[in-house]
Amino acid sequence: MAEDTPQPDLPEIPDKPFFKIGEVADIVGVKPYILRYWETEFQDVSPRKTPTRHRQYDRNDIELLLHIKSLLYDQMYTVAGARKRLQDMVHEGKLNIFFGDDDGDGDGEGEGDVSHLGDALDGADQAVMEQELCRLRAATETLTAERDRALETATMATDALREVEAAHAEVQREARRLRAELDQTHAALNARDKVVAEARADQRALRDTMAELEIKLQSAHDERDAVLAAHAASAADASSDLERVTEEAWLREAQQAAVSESQRRQKELRDRLQDHIARTRKALYAIREETIGLSMVVHADE
Repeated sequence: MAEDTPQPDLPEIPDKPFFKIGEVADIVGVKPYILRYWETEFQDVSPRKTPTRHRQYDRNDIELLLHIKSLLYDQMYTVAGARKRLQDMVHEGKLNIFFGDDDGDGDGEGEGDVSHLGDALDGADQAVMEQELCRLRAATETLTAERDRALETATMATDALREVEAAHAEVQREARRLRAELDQTHAALNARDKVVAEARADQRALRDTMAELEIKLQSAHDERDAVLAAHAASAADASSDLERVTEEAWLREAQQAAVSESQRRQKELRDRLQDHIARTRKALYAIREETIGLSMVVHADE
């Protein structure tokens, strides 16, 4: 390559003492990882580090990076060739950037510099290889970052799956609990159905008893009528009005006592029947409401 290296057109650099790596990447026109790679290949690219390990570039660093980009991208130098050409430009006064002198002889070309910079390799094939190596290293860093993000995403997905499995297990436990409660409710309904059946049997028994009492009452009425008829038949033969009046009074009292007893027993049976019917209806209504509520809960969970 020609030794008369053209100077790159330097872009306008903002007037500030220090720059972050993102700002320098925008000015130079490369990615931040390229700047970090050049820092490992060119010993004079050494930005200062803050206490928090962040890089701070000054104007001199930016100018050096712009020259490196021009040598590598525009003039197709290899990395080793670019290192050597930068040193030659400093010695020729074309680049006002200080390079360290490791051997102390003041010529800026100590043995450490020679071994570090190496000989410039000419030829387009070597340049392409160097550029490809740079691209592969950048791609490796990108793949590493993507791998880390993928691992983080997989970890998050695993945690989310565990949470879903835990929630599913909790739902299953709750469903089993509700089914157990529903089974208990069905058992209680069966027991109450038996109670209702017994209540209905008692109701039928009470009705039968009332029918028997009505038959007995009718029989008592018939006996009363027979007594009255006999009394009427024998009244004509009575010898005394006083005896007839006394007998009629006794018959009336007996009739009234029989009627009162029959009415009392009928009222007692009716009250018992109405109370039993009311309690049965109340129990059936409570059972129906509880069954409807439990059915809605079970259907909602399933």
